[in-house]
Amino acid sequence: MGNNNDSLPNINSKGVEQNTYDAIVIGSGMTGGWAAKELCEKGLKVLVLERGRNIEHIKDYPTATLAPWELPRHNTLSKKFKDDNPVISQCYAVDEATQHFFVKDNEHPYEQAKPFYDSLVSHSLRV
Repeated sequence: MGNNNDSLPNINSKGVEQNTYDAIVIGSGMTGGWAAKELCEKGLKVLVLERGRNIEHIKDYPTATLAPWELPRHNTLSKKFKDDNPVISQCYAVDEATQHFFVKDNEHPYEQAKPFYDSLVSHSLRV
């Protein structure tokens, strides 16, 4: 309870003001971080929500300065990696140099009951 009056609860009366944002950016990937920067520079109060792990500049980019021929598989994925990770292996951004940034399929299993494309097509064909 408060210092002056023990009968009053400790209330943060500025909670709504402190927790209200002009913009919320979901993910700080390629464009999310840039969007947040631009919005902040325009004077907006911005909240960035990030789901991924913290990436430290330089330290967490062990392959950034390597040429493809300097990597063990010349920047290609092994058959075992593709077999173990059939979902993320389809992503254009996954290769030998970037695979450490992606969550492996067995760590977060992916189940697709009905392909998104099929439902998208069926909805777009309705008249």
